[in-house]
Amino acid sequence: MKNSLKIVVLLLFIFNGNVQAQFNESEFLYRTKTIYHSLKLTKLDNFSSWVTSNIFLKASKEISEEEIYPLEIIWKNPNQMYYIKRPLPQAGDDDKQNEIQQLQMDMIQELQGLLIDWQRFSAGNILDDLPETYLVTAIDDTAFIEYEIFENGKNVKVKMFFGINGLCIKIITRYVHKKEVVYIYPGYTLVEDKWICNKWTVQIYQNGQVESGFIVSLKSRKLEDYWIPQRLILQLQKKGIDNTWFIREYKFRNVVLNKDLQVLR
Repeated sequence: MKNSLKIVVLLLFIFNGNVQAQFNESEFLYRTKTIYHSLKLTKLDNFSSWVTSNIFLKASKEISEEEIYPLEIIWKNPNQMYYIKRPLPQAGDDDKQNEIQQLQMDMIQELQGLLIDWQRFSAGNILDDLPETYLVTAIDDTAFIEYEIFENGKNVKVKMFFGINGLCIKIITRYVHKKEVVYIYPGYTLVEDKWICNKWTVQIYQNGQVESGFIVSLKSRKLEDYWIPQRLILQLQKKGIDNTWFIREYKFRNVVLNKDLQVLR
């Protein structure tokens, strides 16, 4: 019986050794940088788009028969974002005017948070901004990239999970100083032989307990040779409110490619 056990252990050791030997880090990193659609790798210099939300449209319905797009966003290669407030119509009273102005500001803050992930998964590449000290390992059919960074003097640990083909499965970010862990699960669909991000799920844990979570669904459309956001839907779940999701929907309109950005200087 002992001899049989030794043989099994030896075979497992040999098998795992072969798996590690077959994993090529350079090839894996190359695949991870080339299997995704990425605006950063195209000839597009920039695009601009007007943006509105279901919340803003509901609040502004009584002051305008037409849909109001209170923001303009501009993405500029390699991966910069600008948020510009567009002129708002005059409401009938000060309270209503203050309400829509506040919603305009809220939209900027909301999109700044949401489009960080879009910049990471669609506009740029999942491996952008890796520090030099990252570590790549592989076990069976899963590869891992781990690294530590400092944000405002605080230690942050990141672990990314991939299929051997380079497709990202999960990202775990640990903010050690505040005992917070963020899990991100990106989702992709295959379009024209490359993967494009169409969804990501985020779960936030504080002291080991679920604090909040949200799901972002993204629909993109192709303009010329570039995939541009068309509709973004946020489903948000808050702590202490079970089985209730708050919905935010953002619409992108009047997209302009390669706009003259000299006005921003």
